[in-house]
Amino acid sequence: MDKSLSWGPPRPLIVICWAAVVALVVWVIFREDPAERVLVSIAALALAGYAAFGTFLRPRLAADRTGVRVRSLSGVRSWDWRQVRVELVISKRLGRDLAMLEIEEHGDPDQLDEHDPAIFVLGWLDLGADPREVAEALEELHAEA
Repeated sequence: MDKSLSWGPPRPLIVICWAAVVALVVWVIFREDPAERVLVSIAALALAGYAAFGTFLRPRLAADRTGVRVRSLSGVRSWDWRQVRVELVISKRLGRDLAMLEIEEHGDPDQLDEHDPAIFVLGWLDLGADPREVAEALEELHAEA
């Protein structure tokens, strides 16, 4: 049986975002202050953008023994394990360690597809899981390949 794993934005967070969008739209409908309506509308649009991103770009990252797939606004990119480098990058932000998963396309430039070489940096909000755990799972899948 082929082991396949996928990660995407946390579903509960996406549901909360959509509920907040509905609440903000209701707020805008029943308020009369124009400045307040504009500001709340901007917040609702920003939140709707994130919620739509999380809803329609699922799964954000998928992998199996054959390779890796990353879904973005420009479409789905797929590579086999020889074509990508997966690295866990830890940096300090505001005194905290911030883990990000970096997926970089590499290889012979003549062998790349019609797209430019790509690098994807995915964090907790993109994956719905700790990037450290995702990196470990990807290492296991790569070892099985």
